[in-house]
Amino acid sequence: MVGERVAAERGGVPGSALRHRPWRLPRAALRQAEAYLDRGQLSVRGFDRVLRMAWTVADLQGHASARRR
Repeated sequence: MVGERVAAERGGVPGSALRHRPWRLPRAALRQAEAYLDRGQLSVRGFDRVLRMAWTVADLQGHASARRR
């Protein structure tokens, strides 16, 4: 399945790369996580985990990218 292949490829992407193109998520999808990061309530490592989780959910739902609900 194509979605599974893309998810597997994304799984090998370093967290720092997820913060930049082509993997960067739309600003609206990141707004809340960035606010926690800016206030020191979320570490950079935690932010990267949020990005990975967003991509995982998007992949499982068959979306090309994560988006804010």
